[in-house]
Amino acid sequence: MSKKDSYDDIEYESLEDTPEYAKKLKKLKKELEACRKEKGEYLEGWQRSKADFVNAKRNFEDDKTRLRSLAKEDLINDLFPVIDSFDMAFKDKEAWEKVDQVWRTGVEYIYNHLMETLKNHGLEPYEDLGKPFDPNRHVSAEVVEADKKGDDGKITDIIQKGFMLNNHIVRPARVKVAEYKKS
Repeated sequence: MSKKDSYDDIEYESLEDTPEYAKKLKKLKKELEACRKEKGEYLEGWQRSKADFVNAKRNFEDDKTRLRSLAKEDLINDLFPVIDSFDMAFKDKEAWEKVDQVWRTGVEYIYNHLMETLKNHGLEPYEDLGKPFDPNRHVSAEVVEADKKGDDGKITDIIQKGFMLNNHIVRPARVKVAEYKKS
């Protein structure tokens, strides 16, 4: 009469043991397997799409950051002549001292404000006076004679400041380098 059958942890009770019922059951099992297979394919596709979306989003953010950095670097490169002009004005002490004190204070304030703003955006000047010459950080504009052997290869003067943007050199310092020659 009543017989219990099971399939994949699903229990059901068949009321009749007829050939039509067996055919229908067989057909339903095939449809169930097809649905499970289709569900697995959809799930895999969805997971791949989700991973692709996450990767695309990350790549977009990386590209956006890179573009911002390049735009910032271009702007900063355009400002280097302005910074150099300030430095040249300050370097000529005799001429600078002749300028009215109030005017000098205003120009120094503008320069300091400009440099502070650039620093807030990751730009840092470096000079390395007295340190050994490093071709990754410096460009040798002139070689000068050193008095002592210990000064050989050291930077004696800064012609133009070097700058780093977020720990990446955007302009190497132009320097004079000492060279010791035996007498």
